[in-house]
Parts: sequence; C-alpha cells; structure tokens
Amino acid sequence: RQHLEQIHAQGKRVVVWGSGSKCVAFLTTLDTTDKIEYVVDINPHRHGKFIPGVGKQIMAPEFLKEYKPDQVIVMNSIYCYEIQQMLDKMGVTTEVISL
Repeated sequence: RQHLEQIHAQGKRVVVWGSGSKCVAFLTTLDTTDKIEYVVDINPHRHGKFIPGVGKQIMAPEFLKEYKPDQVIVMNSIYCYEIQQMLDKMGVTTEVISL
C-alpha cells in the first residue's frame, strides 16, 4: 500500500494485470482503488466489464499502448515473463512487478 501511495503521489500511472479474485481482494482490502485507474486482462470476454465492488474497468492489453502506464502490477507472478514479452512486443516500456 505504501508503495502505491508513493507512486501515486509522484503522478505515475499504475495498472493491475489480471482481473480474477486476487485482483478484487487487492483493490478492496488494501483500499487502493483511488491509486489504480484500470485493470488489464487477456481474456476478451472480460474486456469492457468492471471489477465487482470497485468499479475499475477491465481493458485489453493493447490499451496500454495508448495509456502508457509507469508500472504494471501482475496479480500472478507466474505470468511476469509472458506479460513482459507482450509489453515489449507492443512497444510499451514500463516497470513490471508482481505481488
């Protein structure tokens, strides 16, 4: 939570990658909803929908080309390498961290 507060205070953009239950818990339990604008997921059936209880919109990974986040928080660390490859392929330069 402190990390997000520092990043937010610096005016940096942060997104969460992964819209499952871990994301919902992360956003609600740590009271971080005002510090994260969007959630990204590769599942096209979730695009355009919202995270229950917090109202953050779920976007396709391609959205990041325009949004240009400073940091991507990956909900499942097993996918960090794959996500970094996708970001590199899209030309999105950002810091990728996992919980």
